[in-house]
Amino acid sequence: MTLIKVDKTYDVKLSGKPSLAVDSLPIQPIHGLHPYRIPNITPKLLIKENDSVKIGTPLFFDKKQPDVVFSAPVAGQITQIVYGPRRRLDKIEITTSESQEAEVLDVPDVSSDRASFVQSICKAGLWGVFRTFPFQAIAKIDATPSLIVLSVDNDEPHHPNSSIILDKYLNEFKKGLSVLKALSENKVVVGISSTNNDGRAALGSLITHVIEGEYPANNPGVLLYKVKTSVKENSAWTVTLQDVVRLGHLFLTKKYPAKRIVCLAGAKAINPRHFEMIQGTPVRSVVGDVDESTTRLISGGVFTGTRVSNDDFIGFSDEAIHCLQEGGDQEFMAFMTPGFNKASYSRAFMSSVFKKSSWALSSLVNGGERACIECGYCEEVCPVDLTPQAVMKRLAGKDIESALDFGLLDCVDCGLCTYVCPSKIELGDLFLKTKSTLLKEVEK
Repeated sequence: MTLIKVDKTYDVKLSGKPSLAVDSLPIQPIHGLHPYRIPNITPKLLIKENDSVKIGTPLFFDKKQPDVVFSAPVAGQITQIVYGPRRRLDKIEITTSESQEAEVLDVPDVSSDRASFVQSICKAGLWGVFRTFPFQAIAKIDATPSLIVLSVDNDEPHHPNSSIILDKYLNEFKKGLSVLKALSENKVVVGISSTNNDGRAALGSLITHVIEGEYPANNPGVLLYKVKTSVKENSAWTVTLQDVVRLGHLFLTKKYPAKRIVCLAGAKAINPRHFEMIQGTPVRSVVGDVDESTTRLISGGVFTGTRVSNDDFIGFSDEAIHCLQEGGDQEFMAFMTPGFNKASYSRAFMSSVFKKSSWALSSLVNGGERACIECGYCEEVCPVDLTPQAVMKRLAGKDIESALDFGLLDCVDCGLCTYVCPSKIELGDLFLKTKSTLLKEVEK
């Protein structure tokens, strides 16, 4: 094992950390998918309203790669298909049936012909778990990755504890890892946090790198940045821990793996904990009937997730639901107060001296966007050694080529630069949208 130290990180201490208790959430009367929330795909339906489906029945495919399908997590009847602006495929609702029958999939052994091996993953609806750098687009079916990067731990607050996942699904993980090795000609990098002693003990020699640092040290993009040795590896693949487990489950059972571990977290969450649930579970069944005027719901990470409502469903790759304070009252003469209870990266408040163990942060931005003051905070927390303010200024001037020269494509979309910016500039959002535009140009 090789030790990797990531210096430019930050420990974001959010309150509402989930306990290690795991509740099993039963199948709900309605499950659903949000195709538009799956990044960098153009979905096209394979079913229509009132159709009956089984677990693993293909529901839609990606028009860019028609062999890449996404499958039903439950058996039942398609009761509603909702379109959004410009015919965007927003939601597919499935009313679950009493009998949860699953498709029996034709899954060969990992030692079989690679083409049939790849096609079996596609037909099962799991090829979408493979993402390529630097755009996080779905991997090309006919490509062989130069490297597959897997980070066991997700240190974005708060995500499922990897020890819980490995304890429940260790055999599935090991099988899934053999799938990755078969796909990449044994070129797989497996990183784990230096603080995860249980995971290191469970996986042993399967670990290739131990990562030391706060968020986002365990981001797979950061791991790739630290281990890559050639330009070819800039287009390496990545996959999450739970998706490796799902791949292993597929090859062990020959059925679509619909279960996953999702945690409920955040300062406004009631009894934050872990859940084992079916993909596409309603958000309401996890958080309860929360008042959305006072609570913001985020599916996924607090820095990288998507705002959702009570009536939405857990996304295809989402592993957490966060409940944060929505807005709040303006503080009278806030600029005059010492700021004992204001979380900030800078030393402008007394909170930097009298540090708290955790902060119950809200969705308040605490100010409007202003001109960049060149404080350098964004550079201090960039784990891949970018100068985000320089990239931002070139993008503001429509000089994309110079932004690329300054490392735009190395950005791992962790969101820390936005969080620490005292000028409230949405750096991360700007970089993400620019890369999305570049991807469209590349795919033409």
